[in-house]
Amino acid sequence: MRVERRGTSTQRGYDRRWRDFRVWFLGRHPVCEVCGRVATMVHHKRPLRFGGDKRAEENSQALCWTCHARIHATPRALFGGVGNARPVHAGLMGGAE
Repeated sequence: MRVERRGTSTQRGYDRRWRDFRVWFLGRHPVCEVCGRVATMVHHKRPLRFGGDKRAEENSQALCWTCHARIHATPRALFGGVGNARPVHAGLMGGAE
């Protein structure tokens, strides 16, 4: 198993502007888009390493910690390949859109 060394959040670019965006986004989207619980995480639909914009509302998804962890623990094949956060397996995310 490969362990990624990602660096600190600051080293990865999560600065004051990110923290401000996160507070703003969760204020506008307080409910997990998957299960309906309180959202505590902002998920990047398109990963940053594949060109996703970290502070773009259209690239952000409000999630609870559990659903965010589930997405990141799921093989990419279930999400239609690299950089695509739209699930192919509808049951994984609680229904088709």
